[in-house]
Amino acid sequence: MKIAMVGCGGIAQRHLITISEAGDELVAAVDPVIENAHRAADQYGGQVLAGVEGMLAVLKPEAAVIASPPNVHLANVVPLLRAGVPVLLEKPIAHNAEDAEALVAVQAETGTPAFVAYCHRYNPAVQFVREAYREGRLGHVNYWLNQFTGWAPQFMEAWRTDPAVAGSGVVGDNGSHAVDIFQFIFGPLREVHATLHYPQEGRADGEATIMGVSEGGVPCHLMVGFLDAKGEAFFEAVGTGGALKYDYGTSGATIESWRPGEPSEAVPLVADAEVRFAAQFEAFKAALGGEHTELCTFEEGLGVQRVIDRCVEKGTVV
Repeated sequence: MKIAMVGCGGIAQRHLITISEAGDELVAAVDPVIENAHRAADQYGGQVLAGVEGMLAVLKPEAAVIASPPNVHLANVVPLLRAGVPVLLEKPIAHNAEDAEALVAVQAETGTPAFVAYCHRYNPAVQFVREAYREGRLGHVNYWLNQFTGWAPQFMEAWRTDPAVAGSGVVGDNGSHAVDIFQFIFGPLREVHATLHYPQEGRADGEATIMGVSEGGVPCHLMVGFLDAKGEAFFEAVGTGGALKYDYGTSGATIESWRPGEPSEAVPLVADAEVRFAAQFEAFKAALGGEHTELCTFEEGLGVQRVIDRCVEKGTVV
């Protein structure tokens, strides 16, 4: 498949590797910072272009992966959808719900396939927990705990915490992943309470917690941060019938499982969490072939963005 990469910094590198390893062809590297586009094209091929409109004037890719900052998602995605180019859009869907709603409307109007790249859906451990919950193997779920924290002070000077670009800070970055994972497994949140810490004047949140309850009655506690001396990346579901925990640093291709009153055991998974990028891209190609997938739709991405906006607008500042 002939792919355009729109936005060639940061996370784009992971997508470029995935595209290459899948045997697909990069036909365009698009970035207003032309050095970024040249770097991508030098390594993976394709024409170097500064913008989406300019690209569409000279070529039409079979699909596009968008990894630009959230505040330009609307400007980048709309021309592609109207041109009939399917899109895999890096999370979050936009920097606010207003732009997200506009994207949902254009996608519905054009019918062009478009998805948000919430890659953790394709972590086999996430899918294992989802299946266990749906089959009732956890019993009544007493709580869901998810932590994505670490020491990344450089992000406090980057676009990730620029309110005009990202709309929020870590709550819209790691936090949007955490919200999507929860809603993917347990369904939409109906109650949300957040705390946010703004460590630097003029910048967005660097630390956040989200507490909520799903429509089905599952409570959650999500913790995300860029300024934590002790980093953690894990999730666990604990119920009356069983419990499951996955640690991104140590679990590998297993998930820790408990039954009431019994010691834990390591249950094998089909792969570790790193497979999520390749699996997501394969699902994207399958979706373009008409198959049903578990990719995040634009409507689901809007649902996540509404939760994030609620956290920012009504959260408690600490």
